[in-house]
Amino acid sequence: MFKKLLAVLIAILMLCSCAVQEEPEIPETETPAVPEVETPVIPEEKESEEPEAESEAEKEIYPQGFEFINENDVAYIRVSDNIGSTSEIYPYDDCFAEIIEKLRGFEIVGTPEKFSQSDFEAQGDEYVYMILTFNSEKVYNLIFTSDSLRMIGHDIKGCLEYKTAADGYGLFKSYAEENANDNANPMTGKPVIYLYPEKETKVTVKLDFDGKLTYTYPALNNGWKVLAEPDGTLTNLEDNSTHYYLFWEGFARPEWTYEKGFVIKGSETESFLRENLAKMGLTPREYNDFITYWVPKMQGNPYNLISFSGDEYSEIAKLTVDPKPDSMIRIHMVWKALDEPIEIEPQVLPTFERKGFTLVEWGGTEIY
Repeated sequence: MFKKLLAVLIAILMLCSCAVQEEPEIPETETPAVPEVETPVIPEEKESEEPEAESEAEKEIYPQGFEFINENDVAYIRVSDNIGSTSEIYPYDDCFAEIIEKLRGFEIVGTPEKFSQSDFEAQGDEYVYMILTFNSEKVYNLIFTSDSLRMIGHDIKGCLEYKTAADGYGLFKSYAEENANDNANPMTGKPVIYLYPEKETKVTVKLDFDGKLTYTYPALNNGWKVLAEPDGTLTNLEDNSTHYYLFWEGFARPEWTYEKGFVIKGSETESFLRENLAKMGLTPREYNDFITYWVPKMQGNPYNLISFSGDEYSEIAKLTVDPKPDSMIRIHMVWKALDEPIEIEPQVLPTFERKGFTLVEWGGTEIY
């Protein structure tokens, strides 16, 4: 009996253990963090502020005189008056330095009145109109009356009018008549000197120019002292720099004459020069140097009057060379732009022979 009861209990327990099943564990998951959102800060409205006063650096500065002018920086001065007299005054003219000195000391009063550039015109019946042209090609235009000065320039906005302490009209009027009847002659342009010794030679070249030199390269000082090679290479003994010609230019006012010459169309100037410079004795390198300097100034003109100067040029630009060359070729072109052709007797051009130690020079002057 006891055994039957035990068997029944065991059976019941087995049935219960089958019925009970464990639930599977569910892995815990992390709840993603919600990012914090900052509340935007809205700036407080401020009352509108008055604009700041213009700084000293931002204020327009007006010229208060001509103390800044350096005589060596001015290429030429053109002076006209109300009755039509006009002069062009160059650094070699006796009065050039005098005008610069008077300008530097000229006193203007207070802050100028400002106008547009279209208002740059003479006020009154008596005035002097002056144009200052600098070597840098910057220009100032000035109108002087007895008690005022009007000015426009490359670094001036509009037209400025000053009251003056001095009578500018009286001070500068006489200069309008200084060279009024002269043919103003501008720069003697880019004469260059080549040296061709038969063997390596130390050479000294001195230039006696009847005018004012504006630039030399290398620096002329008391003459050029170079070591010259037969191929034309030059070593400047001052600083050992290497060159293939000596360069100079300046202002002079000789009495150029061109009663004989050639009238050439601007478009034909290059071929004319190439052909005739070769006939006169220049090598391709020399006449190509000549052409690339001068033709850009000439080819746009309808016509060019061209003449080659001989004794006139030699008189204003004397060369002393040690040792003395066996042959010297000096070619100087004097030319003028023309709107229409004119009649002129053809010039017979010289031809030069090269022998031994040879010096070659070419240059030119434009007549206005």
